[in-house]
Amino acid sequence: MTETIAATTLPDLRPATISKQIALLTVAQRRAMGPTLKQARAELTRRSWWEPATRKDRAVQLWGLGCLSTPTAVARWLMTGATRLADTRPDLLIACLEAGERDSAWRAELAGQLAAGRAERWGGLPYFPLIVHLVRTSDAAVPDTDEFVRAWISSRTGHEHVAIPWRAAQLPGGENLLARLRVDPFLPTLARRAVELTGIALANDADDPENSWPYALGVLSGEGIVDREALHTCTLNALLRGDGTPSDAVGRLSVLTALHAESAECAGRIPAYTELLVRGRSTAAAHAQGVLIALHGEGLLPTAEVVVLSDEVFARPEKKLVRAQLSWLERVVRAEPGFTSDAVRGWARALPAIEDATLRARFEKLITRYLPGADDETRIDLAAAPEPELEPEVPLPIPPVPNALEGVPASPADTAELYHWLSAQPWGEPMRGELFFDGLVRFTHSDRAALTAVLRPALEVELSADDAPGRWRAHGWTPLVTASIAVGLLREQPGERTAPDRLSERMIEWGDLVLTGAPLPPCALATPTFENGQIAAATLLDRLRGYRDAGIRPGPIEFAQALVRLAPDADRGIRTGAADLGTPEGLRLAAALDGEPFTDLPAALALTYAGPEDAWSLLPIEPHEFPNPEVLAQWQLWSEWRESEIPVRLAELPGPKDLAVHGHVMRALCADKAPERVAGVDALAILASTGQLRTDLLVAALPAQVPLKRLAGSLRDTVLAIGPHHAWPVIDVLLTPLLLRDNTTGLADVLAVAADCARRHGAAAHYPALVPLTERPGSGRLVTEARTLHSALRHP
Repeated sequence: MTETIAATTLPDLRPATISKQIALLTVAQRRAMGPTLKQARAELTRRSWWEPATRKDRAVQLWGLGCLSTPTAVARWLMTGATRLADTRPDLLIACLEAGERDSAWRAELAGQLAAGRAERWGGLPYFPLIVHLVRTSDAAVPDTDEFVRAWISSRTGHEHVAIPWRAAQLPGGENLLARLRVDPFLPTLARRAVELTGIALANDADDPENSWPYALGVLSGEGIVDREALHTCTLNALLRGDGTPSDAVGRLSVLTALHAESAECAGRIPAYTELLVRGRSTAAAHAQGVLIALHGEGLLPTAEVVVLSDEVFARPEKKLVRAQLSWLERVVRAEPGFTSDAVRGWARALPAIEDATLRARFEKLITRYLPGADDETRIDLAAAPEPELEPEVPLPIPPVPNALEGVPASPADTAELYHWLSAQPWGEPMRGELFFDGLVRFTHSDRAALTAVLRPALEVELSADDAPGRWRAHGWTPLVTASIAVGLLREQPGERTAPDRLSERMIEWGDLVLTGAPLPPCALATPTFENGQIAAATLLDRLRGYRDAGIRPGPIEFAQALVRLAPDADRGIRTGAADLGTPEGLRLAAALDGEPFTDLPAALALTYAGPEDAWSLLPIEPHEFPNPEVLAQWQLWSEWRESEIPVRLAELPGPKDLAVHGHVMRALCADKAPERVAGVDALAILASTGQLRTDLLVAALPAQVPLKRLAGSLRDTVLAIGPHHAWPVIDVLLTPLLLRDNTTGLADVLAVAADCARRHGAAAHYPALVPLTERPGSGRLVTEARTLHSALRHP
């Protein structure tokens, strides 16, 4: 009966009965179902990822699982196309699998292929219960792919107490995670992989330790169920790699701590713990430091290695680690005076790089205390050590150069190909739209017949399509743009006269020229020459010269768009050449190069040039349409530029950088997100490298409420980026207003950066507001840092 079922009726069978139908087939009959199955799958309705599967979908999936003959064919059937249904009930899947009478080798191969598949968007690895069944009913090795391990961890982490009633060799349950893992046959193989993966929550839960992975792994490694040596090693290696998020590091460190490794176990891993202390994340480094201190106390770590190791630890930015290393090294010197000279030299080497005044004082105190006990050579060397030399001025970063806009169509065929490419894009591609319009204008002027021949078929298809308006809007274009293009080729009047963007306006303006039979321009005047949207002054001058020679004046919209895209140029020869053109556009170009403001722009561009009415207005055009940094900086930028990119993109744009640009940079330096602060430092470096950094504007843009700790971090990065010589003017102008503020939270961090920069630069300055801080009683950090800065300055 079953062998006669047609592809059209196959999906109508109830999924629960399919396994019985498959069991009635012989091997040959199941193989003969291949063409029928393919036809049935082809007739399934294509679903979006959020739509639930139908009974027909599941029926076709189950028939393929039971009838396809090779593991590869079954894996492809389950993992791709319309029959990838990850939420099919495991008991149905397993029943159809069993009806096919598969041997162990077949099951093992299928298990491996399914375990290597991709995960669902939110559901993880599909068919995990089926894979478990295949592994446990065959001689297959336990899969250790990332997605299988994630699915296994998820299945073990639940708090189920009752066995799931599947007809499958399921994983054993238990009242808590520890109980489940104790009898889990997969644990010995997958324990190390649980530590190696990222994005897995493995941190200990103090309130429920028996349901915490680190606690469970620690207990089971002590019982010998988990290979303790392998787990110890792979956890250390994962911490050393440092991949993943901070929560991954916390989880791995929790596992390492839960092992309660004895000294004998750690002694064979001294290089790994040393590397973790020197290079690892701060929490992991602190744990490694504690382990190494204990090993040294038991005589398992040579003292000479402690001295060498200390130099690298002193270079770390975490003050807690540095203080602990100082205490450890001081204990070493007390216990073994023979290492006094080495320790004193190490403290002296580290001292110049210590920024925190309190920590510097501690280094100096130790050097003073133990120098008399050092050997003669050390005492002579340190006594004769000259004052630290000022750092030489380092060259600023090379200013960025705008990238040229490439891809200008070289022929009518290139223009048609660019049109087809644009039509296929899901979103707007403004620069490619500019290039297409450029080719359209040039070849309509120079070789209209060839351009018409290659573009007419595509345009007729677009204009005749019923859904053309909606489709074009989805691509960031409009029906009006299509109609404007068609004007010059199909001689049709556009139906609409409003344009949503400047490119559409320019197309309409050009289309009107074509429609009236007026002389056509030789090129699109406003096509950018750089990817940032700007036009080189020399290029615009050449285009205007071509217009003059052809006896054509550019349209007002085209010329205005070109004018606001003009890149600044100090070449007086270009200004003279523009004035010598003898046309109104040439004279206007010459005036623009002299810095004359734009007072005669079309409405949309004039609105942008005037700036927003309030601080929350959105940019009315795209940045590439008005690539003037100071104008763009006044608007709340959107669309093309992400928030963290704004300061850098503004700083990179050639043109004036006044209060609005410096305001963006200042706000970025104080931002709460690290990527934005990094962008602020990068923008500051660009402004300095181009000679456009104005420290007075930075002070003017200083927010009323400044998170000084964040600003201190940005200033510290600025010193590293451009050197103390160039960073000091920025710090200098900011110190005066910051010292006058009533709220001193975080001020000590700023003073520490200032003292370090002043010492390295040899700065001379006097801040009246700093003196009262130095005269305060006590030795608090703010007072200490104020005194350190005061002593580092040369007072004029």
